[in-house]
Amino acid sequence: MSGPDAKLWPNLKKAWDDYGHGVPWEKLDGFKSSPTHGYVVVRWKNDDGSIDMADLASPDGGETWEMQNDGHDEITEHQWKHLRCVPDCDWFEYPQ
Repeated sequence: MSGPDAKLWPNLKKAWDDYGHGVPWEKLDGFKSSPTHGYVVVRWKNDDGSIDMADLASPDGGETWEMQNDGHDEITEHQWKHLRCVPDCDWFEYPQ
């Protein structure tokens, strides 16, 4: 599993760094984006092995990014595997 590639998502990385999240970009180990690429969910593993995530939205197709939620409730690997970004929306779901 890999996090977002800073070369492909430079504005997202800049927004992450500018926000000042306590988790460095390099620690992100998962990444999902909406079909329009205007919404992303990133994840990381904490030192205790638990999984956390954050989501960001771009109102202008990826030029600027805004933090939606800088942390959610912990999730499982199963939840992450099935998580999908809702098309044309700035949210995600876990389909059954």
